[in-house]
Amino acid sequence: EITNKPFRFCTSFLSIFKFQLFITFRFGRNTTTEHLSMKFFTISGISTLLCILAPVQAFVTPPLRDLIPNVLPVPDPNREFRFHCPNGPIYSKAQAMKVVLFAKKFIRPDKPDDEYPFVSTRLSYNVAGTVWYYPMAEGPGPHDFVVFNTDGEIVGLNSRTHYSQTSDVIEHCEFE
Repeated sequence: EITNKPFRFCTSFLSIFKFQLFITFRFGRNTTTEHLSMKFFTISGISTLLCILAPVQAFVTPPLRDLIPNVLPVPDPNREFRFHCPNGPIYSKAQAMKVVLFAKKFIRPDKPDDEYPFVSTRLSYNVAGTVWYYPMAEGPGPHDFVVFNTDGEIVGLNSRTHYSQTSDVIEHCEFE
């Protein structure tokens, strides 16, 4: 919501500036009025600067998700949801949770980096802590990964839509 408060602020300081000019011309230039005049001159200079910046102050700050577009939303763990992946499959919360419960058994400090579940920072989710990936189904080729945190909460689902020895494309599955 944009308000006119900064503009009201500017008009009040401009009226002080007018008062300063009135005192200077009405009473002449003696020490008291010069001292008072210099204080008002400083105030009017600051008010001019603030009036120039008033339109900037009036802007509305966009939400964090608009400022950092790479941070992906996380589904509410207390609600039912489904994931729609770009390569076609739709997964329910129950299907993903079943995989998470299975995958949590394999999280240990001495686990090699090339075994599932693995940690990846390729896609950023709006969640603190370590995020783990585990495939929804075993097998070669492109497949989907459930993403979860150390507490076992589902953070998201990703789909590997293209895979080769040199590169792969991982996309976020939308949830509803």
